[in-house]
Amino acid sequence: MSVLNGFLFFRGQVLQDILGSREKIILYWVGKNSARHFHVTTMEEMQKVFDNLGLGKIKLVKDKATESQWILEESPLLQEKIKNEDSLAFECGLLAGLLESIYRGETAGDYFSSEKEGKKELIITIGKPLSNKVMTIDNSHER
Repeated sequence: MSVLNGFLFFRGQVLQDILGSREKIILYWVGKNSARHFHVTTMEEMQKVFDNLGLGKIKLVKDKATESQWILEESPLLQEKIKNEDSLAFECGLLAGLLESIYRGETAGDYFSSEKEGKKELIITIGKPLSNKVMTIDNSHER
């Protein structure tokens, strides 16, 4: 078994068995929290994180005031995960977390796969912070 096949087995089967129905949400938050270990301040540094982790090339395709859309491509790992319909929530969470330090505010992401010219790609949409203010929850009414 190659390293790639072993990794795919772990991500596609073992984690699914351990995490069950909560797999996607847990992997999203693991990715988002993992981003804190990388101190990125530029898009180029963020792209290097994806390259260094072997997750593929991340490319900005749309940039609006409220959201940005990214394509993750050029990764044998990614192609296999899309083909096997494995969760890509970790990659989505990682991107959302990395962009928090660049956008300087809370972000949230979602993803879907698409086929273009016979090649499958992962499209990730990240909601940008509405303001630079820190959001807090007021629980003063609870006892």
